[in-house]
Amino acid sequence: AEARAFDGDVARLMSKSSVGALEKPKLTLEGPKVKPAKKTDVEIRAQRWFGMKSSEMDQNAKYTLALIANRDAIDPKRHYKKEARKPGKMPTLFQVGEVVNSSTDFYSGRLTRKERKPNLAQEILSDDRLRPYIKSKFDG
Repeated sequence: AEARAFDGDVARLMSKSSVGALEKPKLTLEGPKVKPAKKTDVEIRAQRWFGMKSSEMDQNAKYTLALIANRDAIDPKRHYKKEARKPGKMPTLFQVGEVVNSSTDFYSGRLTRKERKPNLAQEILSDDRLRPYIKSKFDG
């Protein structure tokens, strides 16, 4: 009776043990590991910018980006940090959005329908506050 109890204890203990070091490793026939293709510069930048797609570069986008790059020449009372990119080089990853006004700014901070223009360049040129400065600076 004691021998059976001893065999049962051994069997129970052996089921919990691991003898992986004593087993022969399984051989698998796999080909050489193929390195993934290198990502292009655009793909890497898109990955860093959370998958942002590059926008279409039309005339309005060119005007908007040129205005943003030269915004320090438009308003004399604002000073901006210099941009890190090379002059004349347009960014490939950008998005242009529209500011949605809240209902609380109905009288104070919104543009009327007459003041709204199709692009940023026309909006700046039609601004009454900046018109005298732009005229004196650029018309000579």
